[in-house]
Amino acid sequence: MKPVLLAYVLLALLFIVPFARADQLEPYEASWRQVGSNAGDCPKCLITVRRFGINLEVVANNGWRATVRPIPKYLREKLPSVEGEGFWETTIGGHRKKISIKVRLTRDEAKLRMALITGYPAERRTIEATFER
Repeated sequence: MKPVLLAYVLLALLFIVPFARADQLEPYEASWRQVGSNAGDCPKCLITVRRFGINLEVVANNGWRATVRPIPKYLREKLPSVEGEGFWETTIGGHRKKISIKVRLTRDEAKLRMALITGYPAERRTIEATFER
């Protein structure tokens, strides 16, 4: 292997290895039922978190999905978190539209807290919700 290529591979591994630990991802993997939200009650709202390579895929039953990964330790809050990006597929004015979203999931004992940011700066909205298994 050429030295330059080897250097790129080693550099990539430095960024990948911290995210690949199974014990960081397992606590999130499950189906979670919404028990509270600043966007209104939704007893039928459900998210499913499952392994997606070295990341997690979050799929909601109301049209949004995201790929999330653990936050590096130096950026982490006091509680373990994963964050990432995805899209919300919705119908606006009779037209299907994909809206970019950013998601952060934070574990707090048996609960999962979510912050979902959607929209462009002028229309930005943050939805905060709490989920239980």
